[in-house]
Amino acid sequence: MVPFALESSKVFVSRYIIVDKDGETVPTIKECRDKWDLDIEIYIKPDLTLRESRAFAATKIDEPWILVQDGDEVFHTDGPNAIFYLRRFMDRLNIVLCALLIFLLGDFLHTRSINPQMPPHPFLYRNNGTIRALGPPKDQLVIDG
Repeated sequence: MVPFALESSKVFVSRYIIVDKDGETVPTIKECRDKWDLDIEIYIKPDLTLRESRAFAATKIDEPWILVQDGDEVFHTDGPNAIFYLRRFMDRLNIVLCALLIFLLGDFLHTRSINPQMPPHPFLYRNNGTIRALGPPKDQLVIDG
């Protein structure tokens, strides 16, 4: 799924910060990086939870916008809901865009069930100084490499 995820967001994202739990997807990520000439930084962090991984990635970002995408999330690349059209919201000062359900390639081939009670999934943030890392303090994070 990682190649589909990266391919779906590459028209929107200029730089990727990828935090991998065990390094298993690193070869695939590197293939995608080379194939599409993507700017990708990869960190292997086996001891971090998903929340801590996102917090770690947030410490590496200085771009004005942050798109949060898991390796199994694929954005629409055409039609009225294409990821490119998110740019129309990027003139707002304080914004968080959420998706109630994640659709993969517009169908349910890759999902077993949909839980309509799941909380909204925030995926696009304006990096306006109000986003804070919710994990260990920056000085306690160790960068591999």
